[in-house]
Amino acid sequence: MAFGHHLSLRCSFLRQEKITSDAKLSEAQKQLEESEKLRAAAEERVKQLETQLEDLTFRSCIEVDTTQTVALEAGKKEGFSTGCLAGKTEGLNEGREIYLASEEHKEFVKQTRLQGARDFLKAPAFNVAVEIKATEFLDQGFERCKSQVLKLKGFTEGFRPELARPYLRWEPCCFPGGRSLSSCG
Repeated sequence: MAFGHHLSLRCSFLRQEKITSDAKLSEAQKQLEESEKLRAAAEERVKQLETQLEDLTFRSCIEVDTTQTVALEAGKKEGFSTGCLAGKTEGLNEGREIYLASEEHKEFVKQTRLQGARDFLKAPAFNVAVEIKATEFLDQGFERCKSQVLKLKGFTEGFRPELARPYLRWEPCCFPGGRSLSSCG
């Protein structure tokens, strides 16, 4: 009997725990669903804001480009009309100066120069130019060596190769013809 009573109390306690746990679980599920809805709404709002930002950035870029283009065209037209009215080319020069002073023109020229240099370095003409210069350099070096040998009479009979290197010999007779270093001074 005591065992049955104990089992009954234990069942009641476990039933109460299950009811409490189920209530906590349903409350947690409601909070989770609510937080997921808020997160989805926040993600949607972020997407909307990013779209608006891209649109505003694009519009501002177009407006800046349009403003610069309009100003540049107005400067060209004003310069041309001034030149036409005066019958001179001064107005044209003013419009040209405005364009040449613009950052757009300076950046364009800089990029064009860089691209031209890159293209030339990749071109076969560059390799040919380098080969020609290297050949000229080697040819000049060979001619200098040949002239030194001729000065030392290296192509005559009885030439001693050690005479071609006078810095290695410190004897008084180091030059062809029997001249000593003292007679060279």
